[in-house]
Amino acid sequence: MRYRRTIVQFALTAAGALGLSMIVCLLADPYDIFCIVDKRGFNVTKNDDLADHSRVTKSMKVIRYKPQRILLGSSVVDSGFLLPGALQVSYGNPPALLQQLPPSDRKLYLNTAIRGGGLYEEWKMLQHAYANNPKLDYVLLGVEWGQFTDAKPPIPGNPDVPAIGATHMPPGVFFERTLTWRAFADSCYVIYFNALKPVLRSIRESWEAHADETARPMILHGDLPVLARGSWPQSRAFYFSAWDLTNRLSYKRSHGTLQLSPAIDYMRRIVDFCREHHIKLDVYVSPQSALYWAVADANGMGPDVDKWLATLAAITPYYDFSGLVDFSDRQDDYFMNDPLHFDESVGALIFSRVLAGDPAHQVTAETAAADIARRHVDLAAWLSRNAYYNDILPRYRLDPWKSDWPNILPTRYDPDIAGRTVIGMHGTFYAMPGQPPYDLRTLLSGGYGAVTAPTVEGLKKN
Repeated sequence: MRYRRTIVQFALTAAGALGLSMIVCLLADPYDIFCIVDKRGFNVTKNDDLADHSRVTKSMKVIRYKPQRILLGSSVVDSGFLLPGALQVSYGNPPALLQQLPPSDRKLYLNTAIRGGGLYEEWKMLQHAYANNPKLDYVLLGVEWGQFTDAKPPIPGNPDVPAIGATHMPPGVFFERTLTWRAFADSCYVIYFNALKPVLRSIRESWEAHADETARPMILHGDLPVLARGSWPQSRAFYFSAWDLTNRLSYKRSHGTLQLSPAIDYMRRIVDFCREHHIKLDVYVSPQSALYWAVADANGMGPDVDKWLATLAAITPYYDFSGLVDFSDRQDDYFMNDPLHFDESVGALIFSRVLAGDPAHQVTAETAAADIARRHVDLAAWLSRNAYYNDILPRYRLDPWKSDWPNILPTRYDPDIAGRTVIGMHGTFYAMPGQPPYDLRTLLSGGYGAVTAPTVEGLKKN
């Protein structure tokens, strides 16, 4: 009898704990999928790594809202278009683009772009949206060159898409997001962040190694010791372009060419699906910083980009706003963080012009060659207005065998050598006078009188 009472007490305690966990997870909603409570001061700001759950969050939003018009793409579309479903809207920012729509249309749209997604995921999300609403009548798809290269193939079968194809929340998703320790911990964090500590700053502990020289941890959004033109946005754009394109150049050198990947087949499937189900499809080529195209062209990848644009035009008409954005003189405004993710103002520009059917920026199979030629002219004109980079590009050639961040980003090393600051960048170490930040063009042209060597040990010997 005593054992039976203990078992009953244990079962009741366990059931109570599970019930409490479920209630906390449902109300805190760290993955933005239940939408029972959305209250500032309680759970408006979601989990820090919500972007990592983009697949399940977006697929569940489709099941919940059953949209009639959707946006497809990667994180570029997700961050650039402030519509319901966008990550920034999940974090409490207003869906500003709704103001461009008639009131009767505002409930029809959902940003279903998946962070880290490629053409495979976009094709699956299109099918998912149609399964949940056969009245789906409009798709706006943003595509990037990087999605179509063999350097970034589509990756089917991501384990975080159990809801794709379902029209109701699968039990597995419900239990995983309410009855696991990870879900409970994330829910408690959301409550703590919003209610118990409104101002929370993440504290990153610095680390020190016992070696004679230590690389200070360097990230693209950190304090770069070498800047391009004294501009943080342009520095990030340049170094990110170098890193991304080095990976593509590495593939090209290994395989002889940068072929279009199977993603082009998924593009055809998207076009065919929309045509078969009478869904209006608008495609646009995602704007990217002129620096990205300049680095690609300077390292022999311009023809690969041209081939992609011509192939895309043969499959479907698309919009190209590069003349307004990519090659404009507002790089710092449009590309604050990297050369791929554009500012919300660019998203507003694209959204309004595409919905209006702007013929001046639409490219077809018949006009593709002329538009590609126009892009080359625009790039040359941009470089003539920005001669700073004409000096840098010949001196900063991409090395296909050095594609990791430490070889791309300028990194400061401790300790100093003979009173000089040690900077490692692009396979070379520099002992520099003074203190950072330094200018990239001056450094590459030898203007600082730096001592250089292929290793830190070499600097010590010099």
